[in-house]
Amino acid sequence: MNSKEMRESAEELRGQVEDVKDNAKETMQEFQEKARRWKTEASAKARRAASLADGYLHENAWTSVLVIAAAGCLIGYLLGRRED
Repeated sequence: MNSKEMRESAEELRGQVEDVKDNAKETMQEFQEKARRWKTEASAKARRAASLADGYLHENAWTSVLVIAAAGCLIGYLLGRRED
C-alpha cells in the first residue's frame, strides 16, 4: 500500500467517522425531544390527577377523613400485634 492509497483510505475512514458522529448526534437530539415530550405529558397528567384528588377530597371531606382514620387504625392494629 503506497502513501497515496493510505491517504485515500484515511480520508474515507474520516468520512465514515463523521457519518457515524452525525447519526449519533441526530439520534441524541431525537431522544432529547422525546424525553421533553414525555416529561411535559407526565407533568400534565400529574397535575390533572392532583386536581381530581383535591376536588374529590373537598367534595367528600368527611368520607375521606373517615377512610384515612380507619386505614391508620388498621395499620396501627396490625403493627401492634406484631411480635418483636
